[in-house]
Amino acid sequence: MTTLGSLIVSFFRNYLANQKGFAANTIASYSDCIRLLLSYSCERLGVNFDKLDLDMITDELILDFLDHLEKNRGNAPATRNQRLGAIKTFFRFLALQEPTATAVCERVCAISAKKTEHKVITPLDNTEIKAILGSAQTSTGTLQGARDQALLLTLYNTGARVQELVDAN
Repeated sequence: MTTLGSLIVSFFRNYLANQKGFAANTIASYSDCIRLLLSYSCERLGVNFDKLDLDMITDELILDFLDHLEKNRGNAPATRNQRLGAIKTFFRFLALQEPTATAVCERVCAISAKKTEHKVITPLDNTEIKAILGSAQTSTGTLQGARDQALLLTLYNTGARVQELVDAN
């Protein structure tokens, strides 16, 4: 059986980055989730990471971890669901790598997301857009003002997220 550590390394280096082509921020989010899960598992089971085995991480432990996220860490149900999505992705990968773990992987993947209230995002009206454009130092008389104006207009006209604009080369 492959060690848990080598499976985790393969999940992040090969599967998420190369096969799935996930963005660096997504991989970082998944990494944070798996780190939290492993820390919780070690603490709950009373073992060091080097003694943690794949068969010790059960669907019941995952459910306890998800409850821990909400009750002890104060995570909202939407954050809990995002973490669950990362865990399910990891366990789908594990099922492909370790066929003997298929049963627990199926049970983990069967865990339902919590219902959350979906917030409707309404577009800004013209007055709000003008207020945003006017609130920044957008005096085009300066180089910084011209830059700020160009960035804000690019975001508005393209619908891009700030991170997408930052990542653009």
